[in-house]
Amino acid sequence: MVKVLMDQATIDFEAGELTHEERLVFAALEIGRAGAKTQAVLASVTGIEARRLREVIQHLIVRHDKMIGSASGRPAGYFLIENEEELEKVLKVLKHHAVMMLVRMSKLNGTAVEKIYEQEILPIIRTEAR
Repeated sequence: MVKVLMDQATIDFEAGELTHEERLVFAALEIGRAGAKTQAVLASVTGIEARRLREVIQHLIVRHDKMIGSASGRPAGYFLIENEEELEKVLKVLKHHAVMMLVRMSKLNGTAVEKIYEQEILPIIRTEAR
């Protein structure tokens, strides 16, 4: 199920698959949660400013199917997901964040969570999936 990780680490950089920034960021990431690198460290290593770094990581995940996880506990930062256990932990945190964001939107908007999802979230997902 998980296309982790050794094949991720031996990516073919030829054929222009990744941009220069994407290659820098991907090469700076370590395999496994224990090697997580903070945004500040990645910015220092790659020379890419923090906001742009987040965009590059998002693009690597969404457009290039890279299994990049993030964690806020020690060690905090971004890492290449090494195994099923790490994937499950990353997904659990992402699900929690997604649900809590929907709940917040629902409360602020005075609309049911289901409606927010149907009217606001699904159109974005459909656009991004293209």
